Amino acid sequence: KSNLKVIEAGIHKVPVIASDVPTYNHDKDFVDGKNILFVKPERQEKDWYGKIKRLIQNPNQIEDLGESAYEIIKTKYHIDVIANKRAEFYKDIVEKNNK
Repeated sequence: KSNLKVIEAGIHKVPVIASDVPTYNHDKDFVDGKNILFVKPERQEKDWYGKIKRLIQNPNQIEDLGESAYEIIKTKYHIDVIANKRAEFYKDIVEKNNK
């Protein structure tokens, strides 16, 4: 598992309901009820039902969750941000090896 589906959904402003497991909750930027909805593994059936029902009954929350997730994704996970981080990482390695 990876958090790729959270990133892909977030860049399109689509809210995510995900299991509350390290794959998805390791990034402290994702906060239940703010930019993602987490489902407790021990309460899977009840929580999934409740979170889906919550979105159906509160369509404005769909937009709010999606927009909030988008802001995190574009500043932390956008391809340009990741590319720049990787470029700096490799530059550091080259510089350390040239010393």
